[in-house]
Amino acid sequence: MVILGLDPGFASLGWALLDCSAQPRCVALGVIRTKPDRKSSRCDDNVNRCGEIADALRQLHEDFDFIFIASEAQSWTRHANADRAVAQAWGVIAALSELFNCPVIQIRPQEIKMAIAGARSASKGSVQNILEHRVLNAEAALSKLAKTQQNHASDALAAALASLRHPLVQTVKRMRG
Repeated sequence: MVILGLDPGFASLGWALLDCSAQPRCVALGVIRTKPDRKSSRCDDNVNRCGEIADALRQLHEDFDFIFIASEAQSWTRHANADRAVAQAWGVIAALSELFNCPVIQIRPQEIKMAIAGARSASKGSVQNILEHRVLNAEAALSKLAKTQQNHASDALAAALASLRHPLVQTVKRMRG
């Protein structure tokens, strides 16, 4: 049973695949990066970047057949441009969730930290350290990424691991034995 964890973003979308059939194991992780094309109009560029995210997530689904998407919950800041960008990524995630018949489980960042580290105010570093010790292959997979990408992928892996407490995931896991 594979869960796709996401750290939603438009320029950098972290992803991690967690096999939770037995002991949690990181199958793969990474960051989908999109860059603005200054030669295109902003609206055309946004559509193209949404397409890049959709293509990458579609490929992950084809390769790993995940059955849930676990993600940091949508939250909004006081920065309208950043919120619009993240909202576009969420639009892609929601559409693909329907296309793949794959439920999205949203978990607030504080709840993820609590589930992983036992404290709502845990640092990213401590969460990543715990993941590296609790999830098979996490340390090796994260070490292959650039430091700037590790945060996004680690957040995605943390969301996937935290989703194991969700009633829907627990029910499906029981049903699959």
